[in-house]
Amino acid sequence: MNIYKYVILFFFITFCSTNEYYNEINTWKEQRLNALKAKDGYLNLAGLFHLDSGRYSLGSNEKNNFILPDDFPGNFANITIKDSIISFSYLQDSILFNGSEYVMTKSYNVNIKTNKFSWKHFEWFLHREPGVFALRLRDLNHPMNNDYLHLDYFLTDPKWIVNAKYYPYDSVKVRKSINVLGNIFEETVPGILRFIINNDSFLLEPTQTKTNKFFIVFSDFTSSNETYSGGRFIYTLLPNENRDVIIDFNKSYNPPCVFSSFTTCPLPPSINQLKLRIEAGEKMYKGLSYSSIYE
Repeated sequence: MNIYKYVILFFFITFCSTNEYYNEINTWKEQRLNALKAKDGYLNLAGLFHLDSGRYSLGSNEKNNFILPDDFPGNFANITIKDSIISFSYLQDSILFNGSEYVMTKSYNVNIKTNKFSWKHFEWFLHREPGVFALRLRDLNHPMNNDYLHLDYFLTDPKWIVNAKYYPYDSVKVRKSINVLGNIFEETVPGILRFIINNDSFLLEPTQTKTNKFFIVFSDFTSSNETYSGGRFIYTLLPNENRDVIIDFNKSYNPPCVFSSFTTCPLPPSINQLKLRIEAGEKMYKGLSYSSIYE
C-alpha cells in the first residue's frame, strides 16, 4: 500500500468515527427532548406546594392554603403532617391511590417517595430531596405539552470531549450547597476531577448518583449570556481503573427550572464555577415557561 492509500484510509476512518459521534449526539438530543415531554418529565408540572408540620387546605378557591388549578373543586382536600406521618383527607371521590385503590383518606410516612394520587388528568405526590419537602402536582393534559419545543445548542464539536483525572478524597467530603429556592442542603462529594483546556487546569466536584454515575452542576463564562445563569447539568461514567473520566460538554444541558418554576434545581458550588467559556451543549431556553399558565 503506497502513501496515498494510507492517507485515504486515515481520512476514511476519521470521517466514519466523527460521523458516528455526531449521530450519537443527535440521538442524545432526541432522548433529551423525549425525557422532558415524558409523563414523568418536567414540562407537565402544575404546582409545587412547600410543606411543614401542620394542616393545609387544597382547592381552586383562593381561600385555601394551596390553590389548585381551576379544574379542581373550590374545596378539594385537607393535608395534616405530624411526626413524619402525612394524612390526606379528600372531599371528592374517585381519588386513585397508586393506580389501584380508590380512597377518601390515606396516611403514610413522608419518607415513602413512591406513593402518588391521581384524579382526572392530574397526579400529585410528595417531592423530597435535600433541602426540599413539598407536594408536587402534574397535569397529564398540560395545555403546552403538545406544542413544539425548540431546544437550542452550540455547534457540536469533539474538542469539548475532555479527559479528566479523578482524585478521591481521603474521606467523603460533606459539601453545603444551595438550590434556586435559597434552601441550603448538604451532599456528599467522593472526590475531585482535574482536567486541562487550552493549557489551563480546571477542577470540578461531582456527586455520585444511585445509578452509579457522576453528576456535575457547573457554570462558566457563557452563563447569564448564551446559557442559563444558574448553570447546567452533566453526567459522566465513573472512573476507570486508571482514574480517567470522560466529560463530554456537548451533552451538558439546562436544569428543569429553565422550563418551570415548579422545580428545585441545585446551583453550582463555587468550585464548579469555571473561569472559561464552555461553548458546547444546550443554550438558554427562550420560550414560554411551562409553569406560567398556572401561576
